[in-house]
Amino acid sequence: MNRMILISVFVLSMFHTHAEFSMVNHIIDEIRFNSPNGVGRVNGISFDIEHDQDKLIFTPQIAGADEIIWDNMPALLSELDEFVIQSAQISSMPNEAKISVNLLRGSGADSEVHIEDFLFSCLNSMNYEDPYEEMIDSCTTNSRLEWDKFESSIPATAANSTQGLKIAQAASNLFQTNKALDQINISNVKLRIEENRLGGFFRMPVKGKVRKIDVKGNVKYDGNQKMVRVKFDWIKYFFVTVTDDFFKELEQLESPSFVVQKPYIYIYLDK
Repeated sequence: MNRMILISVFVLSMFHTHAEFSMVNHIIDEIRFNSPNGVGRVNGISFDIEHDQDKLIFTPQIAGADEIIWDNMPALLSELDEFVIQSAQISSMPNEAKISVNLLRGSGADSEVHIEDFLFSCLNSMNYEDPYEEMIDSCTTNSRLEWDKFESSIPATAANSTQGLKIAQAASNLFQTNKALDQINISNVKLRIEENRLGGFFRMPVKGKVRKIDVKGNVKYDGNQKMVRVKFDWIKYFFVTVTDDFFKELEQLESPSFVVQKPYIYIYLDK
């Protein structure tokens, strides 16, 4: 039985992770889901899909193929009653893990999601024997995050909301007059972590126009405290620095596992 859970922890990443650097490569042609059942085609094989509590079970329609389980469903999917995923890849190799999604679109009772051309990858740092800690350390040491479009209305205060969703929602609220903790509208994201140094940009509406927002900081995993520390040196567009405003938005989303102390965010993995 293959097990692959979509990735999170990395700043602004939207998924939950407990994966490891083993040989896994799933090519998803399409998944169509309407709770509690769906159909899909993965690795060239057609599957029936069943939603069982907090996981999706993919049962092959031909004998001899492995069942695939998505355990601990990603927050972006668990709030949706129906969704479509097209042209996606989930791979984990000895030196790199990667998720790419051409299109994810869905809706639920109070939630909607629309994502286009999403990519997240990280290189194996080989610093930990534990596969979970190795993945966290790797994705906070050398990784990249990109997408063309991300629109979501999943509450940041929802029980299954990831820390990445909280950060994205705080960023999306920076320039909004009518603020809502459940809205994300961020486009053209290109972020990199290179040897723990965070840099890049994203675009979002600012006073009626789409503006480029630059980000600079640092991300580090502390294995002793089971904690990811994110430092933002600055967030700005043109010559306007909005770091203070960003942290004010983050403070509204604090929890025991998500501690805000400017210029740092502390994400505790065991709380």
